Amino acid sequence: LATNQQTIDLAATGYLVAQPTLPASVAVGNFRLVDGASSVFTVTNTNNAPGFQELLNASAGATDAGVTLTGNITSLAPGDSSSDMVVGFVAGGAAGPRSGNASVLLVSDGAGSSGLGLLDLGAATVQVTGTGFNLAAGATVPSPLTLSNQREGGDQVVALTVTNTGPAGLYTE
Repeated sequence: LATNQQTIDLAATGYLVAQPTLPASVAVGNFRLVDGASSVFTVTNTNNAPGFQELLNASAGATDAGVTLTGNITSLAPGDSSSDMVVGFVAGGAAGPRSGNASVLLVSDGAGSSGLGLLDLGAATVQVTGTGFNLAAGATVPSPLTLSNQREGGDQVVALTVTNTGPAGLYTE
């Protein structure tokens, strides 16, 4: 049997897809229910293959009810970070501790590096936590407060009671 052997030189360059790093949770802290709450968070394209890694794109995905997520990051270079993502809670709802999830859609972008186009990396979930508070509401008794006419230096005294009529509970200012 005759064999025909040939030697072929092959050269190729391998590229690592984008390496996203973002927080697993973001705490927005205490907030007033009338205002809602928000907090920025940082997305990083961790540089694991200097010179041979793709860019990162990140955008807002689905959220749980009452949770907000905004922001769009395009062409984040390896080793760079962006704080263009904002997560939080909408105004309203019940007072007290809250938590929910937001999905950040991640894509590896080969433009300017591998030339291989876009590759869906899936979604990363960020948990959002915070505590919503009702506003205080003031009331006076008596209402209206009436003082009779007096001369300068008079000493009429009227008892005045001020109370917080906001919703009862731990989560009212």
